[in-house]
Amino acid sequence: MIDEQKNIDKLISDSILNFDLSKIPVDFTERLSKKFEYRNYIRNLLKEWSAKILLIIFITACCGGIYYYYSPQTFIGLVNDKRFIFIISFLLLLLFIFLFDQLLLKILFKKYDKKM
Repeated sequence: MIDEQKNIDKLISDSILNFDLSKIPVDFTERLSKKFEYRNYIRNLLKEWSAKILLIIFITACCGGIYYYYSPQTFIGLVNDKRFIFIISFLLLLLFIFLFDQLLLKILFKKYDKKM
C-alpha cells in the first residue's frame, strides 16, 4: 500500500515537471469554473425537485393510507375503477408540468444567461 502511494506520488511529480504550460488556453480556469458552477447548479436543481416530488408522494401515500385504513373496500373499489387511469394520467401530467416549471425552464434560462 505504501509502495503504491509512493509510485503514485512519483508519477504525479514527474508529470507536473514534464507538463507544458503553453498548451493551456488563457481562459482555461474561467471556463472550468463556469462549467463547475453550471453542473453544481443543475445538481442543486435536481436535488430540490426530487425533494419536492418525494414530499408530494409521501403526502399522497399518507392520505391514501389513512383513506384505506378507514374504508378499505371503498379504496380498493376506487383503485379497480376505470376512472383511476384518468386520475393517474392527470397526476403524471401534473408531474411533467412540475418538472418543466421547476427544472427545465430554470436550466434553459441559466444556459442562455449572459453571466454564464
